Amino acid sequence: MVVFANLAGSWTELGDNNLIEGQPAEIYANENFLKTFSIPNNGFLKISHNDLVYNVHISQIQWASDRY
Repeated sequence: MVVFANLAGSWTELGDNNLIEGQPAEIYANENFLKTFSIPNNGFLKISHNDLVYNVHISQIQWASDRY
């Protein structure tokens, strides 16, 4: 799975060192988006990337599965 977030107006691939709500991006996307669709009430997620923290709306996150 590949997870992308639109950070500061630019789409960025989130890797193992980036976190969504304190979890690696791929794990968060797999456990929350694909299985339970559980997101915060306000629709914003906290994402850390390159020592910065962004509050990103769920609409600004995309993912693609390895399975076709």
